[in-house]
This record gives sequence, structure tokens and C-alpha cells, in this order.
Amino acid sequence: PAGTPVMDTRWSSMDGDFVYCSGDGPSDDVGFLKEIIKELEQELNIDPSRIYMVGFSSGAQMAYRCAVEMGDQIAAVVESGASHYQNTSYTTQRDVPITFQLGNMDETWVSGVSEVPMELFDSLLNNYYVFQRIIKNHTESFHYQSDYSVSGDTTVSLTARFDPLTGGSNREFKITLINGLEHKYPNTVNHPMNGAEVNWEWLRQFSL
Repeated sequence: PAGTPVMDTRWSSMDGDFVYCSGDGPSDDVGFLKEIIKELEQELNIDPSRIYMVGFSSGAQMAYRCAVEMGDQIAAVVESGASHYQNTSYTTQRDVPITFQLGNMDETWVSGVSEVPMELFDSLLNNYYVFQRIIKNHTESFHYQSDYSVSGDTTVSLTARFDPLTGGSNREFKITLINGLEHKYPNTVNHPMNGAEVNWEWLRQFSL
């Protein structure tokens, strides 16, 4: 019926990313993920310096929380299709490399707009409050410069790269706008891009 609240199961990410159902409260999802890492290290021969976090939508918001609260265990993070967009910054354990990516046809971002022209990428970053907040809470929390350089091709994707405040550090914060992608994680079936391969090539250059 009209007016009935939508009840979704989501990751318990940062305060302000969602509203709890009546009588509900946060789960210890950070503790849950730490326990998964602990069990993986006990059961498998993994490199603890190369543990990465990739999340889509609500999972992307959780990936941001992991970057903030688990920087001593997570080498790098990819936020796909969502991010923490509140006007906040945090004290973090470590300055984590982060990629935030979304499609220019993702209707969850710009209200009433089904497709953002790729040519407006720079304007979007500078003038749309959601992206201004994302830039602020990433650059301030993880100590990146507020200025950026743009590279890429409007027919494929455009990337804004933010360098660390201290020179010589092997890390970066990136925002990538993907042409023709809706609110989906690209997997060659729903979009020509193979997100798993693209993101792995970026992630694997970083370690703790």
C-alpha cells in the first residue's frame, strides 16, 4: 500500500547512510568482517598484507566504513555504485587507497536525471552537493588533496585522481564515471566493462 515503509537488508555502514526500521538497530558488521578475515587467515594460506574490500551499493557504503575502521587490515578499497555522502570526516587508522566508481546512467544519484552527460563530469564534481560531500569526507579523512586531475575517454570512462597530501606516498583516491552503466556492478553481461578485472588490476598494486 502507498506509504508502507520499504524494508531492506543492508550493511550497517556509517550513521546517516540509512534509517533503521522501528525497533531495529545496528549489527556489528565490522566485527563480522574482522571475524571472516581471522578465519581465512587460520584456514587458508593468504597474504594478510593484501586483503582488499570491494562493495556494491550498500556494500560500497560498508566498504567506506571498513576503510575508516579497518585500515590496519584492508590494503585498498573499491566503492561501486554508492559511497558515504554525509558532510562528515573521520579519524582513521590509516590513509587507505580508494576508488569510488559509478555509472552515468545510475538514477540513484542525480534526482530526475536518467543519464548524466559524460562531458559534465567536472561540473558534477564541483557543483553537485552529493559529490562535493563525497570528495570532502574522503580527502579530509584519508588526507588527500582537494585538487584533482582528470583522465580518460568520454566514450568509456572518466577518472578524477586525487593525490595524497604528502608527496611520494604510494596511494590515491579516484572517482570514476563509467559511460552507459546503470546502478549495477559491471560484469560484461550488464555492461561491456569487466569490473572484477579492472578493479583487481588497480587493487593489486597496493599492500599494507
